[in-house]
Amino acid sequence: MKRKLLVLLLILFCLNSIAQEIQDETNMIFINKNPKELYLGAILKISSLDKDKYEIVEGSNLPQVTYLMINKDVPPMTPNLSSMRDFIRKEIKGEDLSTIVSLGYPKVQKVESYEKLGAVFGERINPEIMLAVNPKSKKSKSVYVATFTNMIYTINCQTDIVKAKAHPALKGLDPKNLMYVEQLSYGRFATIFIESDAEYEKIEA
Repeated sequence: MKRKLLVLLLILFCLNSIAQEIQDETNMIFINKNPKELYLGAILKISSLDKDKYEIVEGSNLPQVTYLMINKDVPPMTPNLSSMRDFIRKEIKGEDLSTIVSLGYPKVQKVESYEKLGAVFGERINPEIMLAVNPKSKKSKSVYVATFTNMIYTINCQTDIVKAKAHPALKGLDPKNLMYVEQLSYGRFATIFIESDAEYEKIEA
């Protein structure tokens, strides 16, 4: 049995994101491809999830957000990257995050091709950039993806969706193409890509 292994190890400060669609309030979960840009309270164009870089709606006086913390009242804050980072730094100051290990088994999935990896990441990714493979090349073997995740820190926020919808920055934009980032999770994420003619059960074992 021949196998081809591709290992992708991402040590990201921002890992998972949960966003709520502004139009119908449906939640979406996706891997954050742009950890240096995404922040709580950001208004994101859904169509940009399939691009290499997200499109964030910018504007002055965006509705303030409230960070939801256990046993702690946090005053409303302006949604932007610097404010969020300053808040998180204060929250984790003095803590040794390297000792935090979240329990969980590796998740193994079978995908039709590298072009279908969006089913794993919750959005379209560019395998030529991430894995240095040609997604259009013909392959006789199946592609399996094993993911390992260690969540270290999660932060949530709440905002006034009505005010967000009415903000001038959203004028002329399709509300069905907008979502509001309300949760970010931080940690480590590793992925192993396997090309093999073995059955799924053998790969999972």
